[in-house]
Amino acid sequence: MRSEGSHHDLRAIADDLARRHFGGDADVRITWGKRVRPKRRQRSLQLGTYLPEERLIRIHPVLDQPWVPGFFVEAVVFHEMLHHDMPAVVQNGRRHYHTRAFRTRERSFEYHSAAQQWQKENLWRLLRGQ
Repeated sequence: MRSEGSHHDLRAIADDLARRHFGGDADVRITWGKRVRPKRRQRSLQLGTYLPEERLIRIHPVLDQPWVPGFFVEAVVFHEMLHHDMPAVVQNGRRHYHTRAFRTRERSFEYHSAAQQWQKENLWRLLRGQ
């Protein structure tokens, strides 16, 4: 478990988000994931994951770079904290994670639009691992 990165402190981000958006308590563990080399011609990247049985958020280490803005890391952590706060809904035997309510709440994050725009403009750099 390593939440303090070279450029971004995930524990501090999660605690701040918990205070601002989740009633004050970040009852979840958070860590940087393992470094992996990107595959050739990779077109997407899973920037965060939430493991409910472990109450654990893992953030891709490619985000721990000086050129990645704090608001973008916050947006990724916020998304994963929403998974912790809003468990999957089961309908007809299928789990639905990104429900309409989930997406509505995700859009309420103050940097949501800016983060989406930043990702659109910089995904290629993240994919290259720079």
